[in-house]
Amino acid sequence: MITRISQILLFVLVIAAWKPCSAQEFIVGDTLGTSITFSDIPDTSLPLIFQSTSEYKIDIDNDQKFDIKFTRAHISGQISWHIWHFVHPLDSIQFACDTSDFNAETLARGSIIDNSLNWKYNSAGARLFEQFNSTAPPPWGPPSYKKGLFRKDSLYLGFRKLYEGDTLYGWFCLECTSSSLVIRSFATNRNYSSIPGDHPEHELKIFPNPANNILYIESTIKPGVIRIYSPDGTIHLQKQIDPATDRIDVSKFPSGIYFIVLESKGRLTGKSFIKL
Repeated sequence: MITRISQILLFVLVIAAWKPCSAQEFIVGDTLGTSITFSDIPDTSLPLIFQSTSEYKIDIDNDQKFDIKFTRAHISGQISWHIWHFVHPLDSIQFACDTSDFNAETLARGSIIDNSLNWKYNSAGARLFEQFNSTAPPPWGPPSYKKGLFRKDSLYLGFRKLYEGDTLYGWFCLECTSSSLVIRSFATNRNYSSIPGDHPEHELKIFPNPANNILYIESTIKPGVIRIYSPDGTIHLQKQIDPATDRIDVSKFPSGIYFIVLESKGRLTGKSFIKL
């Protein structure tokens, strides 16, 4: 007989991993399959505008809301010039980054996009490429440099969008050099795979998601105990919920993904949310 504590621990481990079988993964470059949406844009080139920024916004899931924005910025002075190529989240989008948590990671064609990548949400965006050129010799000016991992043609950028009970994985094929930023194509792979304990009758609702200061909870079952976990299993909050609607102050939580679990009447119900 599995004890109640064992059931809770097992549930937390499963929800923290959040990788239901092979459904929640995507092969970079794959364009075939009933759940795959491939968009050959075709090539969309962002112009380099002197002393300004050009941008391109994309709605990746056809919900009439822009999800991702690419930007190309340029600043020039008498002895230097500077360009940036960035990709920005406009919704609950995360990008696969390197260990710097700032540079977008380049993915190889045929590699796997799944929960094991270094996913980061940063409202400032992820850097694709940056170049600074200066004619001022040291120590009168900073030296020239090139930063960012996207520096040639046909490199892949991984992204994902989080929903309640589902994850949309995707990739972009880009040309990104000092002289160009071209979005060639992108694809998404959506497989509905509910989080364990998530029920169609929606016993637990949370909003807004992503949350910044206050997270509101609505439940059709009461009373119960609410626990908020980070992916490593750490409990950040535990409290009793009795009314149909409650509010939780998450303003001091570090930015990232959290899992909220409601235990009531012997049942566990879970949701995920993003803290900005």
